[in-house]
This record gives sequence, C-alpha cells and structure tokens, in this order.
Amino acid sequence: MQQWRDEAIILASSRHGEQSAVLHALTRMNGRVSGYLRGAQGPRVRPLIQPGNNVALTWQSRLADQLGYFTIEPIQAVAPPLMQRSDLARVLQSVSQTLLAALPERQPYMGVFDGTKALLQSLPQNKNWAVAYIWWEVHLLSALGFGLRLEECAMTGVRHDLTHVSPKTGRAVTRAIAAPYKEKLLKLPAFLGGADDHGPHEMAHGLALTGYFLHHHIAQPQGRNLPEARQRLVASLADYQFTDKIDKAVLA
Repeated sequence: MQQWRDEAIILASSRHGEQSAVLHALTRMNGRVSGYLRGAQGPRVRPLIQPGNNVALTWQSRLADQLGYFTIEPIQAVAPPLMQRSDLARVLQSVSQTLLAALPERQPYMGVFDGTKALLQSLPQNKNWAVAYIWWEVHLLSALGFGLRLEECAMTGVRHDLTHVSPKTGRAVTRAIAAPYKEKLLKLPAFLGGADDHGPHEMAHGLALTGYFLHHHIAQPQGRNLPEARQRLVASLADYQFTDKIDKAVLA
C-alpha cells in the first residue's frame, strides 16, 4: 500500500457518482495531485473542497501510479472571504485554473505552493492585489524554467530606465536600446522594473507580459489557450479600469 500525508491547496473537484468526487489539489511536497474523495457531497466535507482552501490530505493507493483515494482535514478556509468579492473570486479562479493547466502531475514545486498560499491568504487585505497576482505569474514562470530577467538591461547591464522585454529571451532592455525595436518588444510595467508605479496602464502591460510567456511556453505547446478563468480576469480588469481601445488591446 502506497501512502503519504501533505498540506494542500484545493484547485478543483468534479462529482463522481452520488457521494464522491475526483479532487485536484496542489500539495507542498508531492506537487499537483488528483484522487477520489468519498463523501465529498456531504455537508461536512463539501465546504472543505472549495478551490483555494488550505487542507491536510492523506493519499493512499495499492499502486503508486493509480489515482488513489484521499482523506481530508481542514487547516484554513481561505475561499469564503475571496468568494464574497467578485474581483478576488476571479483571481482565485485564475490561480486555480492556471496551476491545473501549467503544472505537471506529481512533481513537487514547493516554491509555487508557498507563493500561492501566501498570495491567497493576503488578497483580502491587499489593495494592490493585481500587482501581487502579476508577480505570482512571474514567479510561476520562473519555477517552470521560463524565468524573466527584468533586473537589468540585457545589452548594457544598466539597472534603471528599463522599459521593454524581448519576447524571444524574456530579458529587459532600457528605453534607449528599445527605441528602434519598440514594435517588436513587450512593454515592461514600471513596478516589475523596480519603479513604484501601480497605475492602471501598468497593470495592463503586466498582464500582457506574463500572458505572452504563459501562452507561448505553457499553453501553446499543449495545443491550448490560456485558461478561461484568466481570460475573464483580464477582461474584467479591462472593463473596470480602462476605457480606451488602446489599453484594452494591450490586455488581449
């Protein structure tokens, strides 16, 4: 009998039969995992398996490569305060669906787990939650081997006046270096380049930047688009924060 116990963040669940579910979760030591959960539709268990909740999972199976069965215990109900706000609910859905799409099964990503846990717990108190979400996507790309080099200019090593990113290398360049190639480069939002600017235009450029690399390095090789939940989050920010066509185009 194979068995382990681990801390987990619920990502999704799908009904299986009358009382059970197939549960998908990100665990700290065992990565993204799936398993059957008996009694998932009961009044005690159902609130525990909402996406975002922090739980303790015990997994067991006769063979290591089988789906296996979970038992579950609560740690922290993270989902309820997020679901009370439509903007934070969209962030939660985007986080959950992006992790499901991006992470391979059963490979540990402890940094991703810790960063996701910290992000979700901090969202209700964070005025700059959109900035925090974009940084989360930057760190996710790095963990998956597609790290962006945003701290200095790829050509000169200069650490100030960084304005654009190469779509080929993911490295930043200064305004002067970027000038002849602006149409071929991605805009670097000021807050990712070290400046203290969290304006709405910067959110647009940040989502466009991380979205480009998530699409080309993760979604496209799998023959997929970015998760619909992320697209809804981007669209909601566009409708809420931006009014002109240029800004909305940047987010597309």
